[in-house]
Amino acid sequence: MSTIDAMNIFVISSLSQLSKDKEKAEEAQVFWATRASMKVISILDHLKMKMDLNFRW
Repeated sequence: MSTIDAMNIFVISSLSQLSKDKEKAEEAQVFWATRASMKVISILDHLKMKMDLNFRW
């Protein structure tokens, strides 16, 4: 195997790993964005309930 062939294999392997890492990062981003959205909705629901109770008094 020549040096050029070894470099070519290394580049292909590195690009493949980079693609896998990018996919994992995007999955994590979706997970945390969804989790944060649910938390915001929960906080807003609690605020709405609190405001409803305040207006009844």
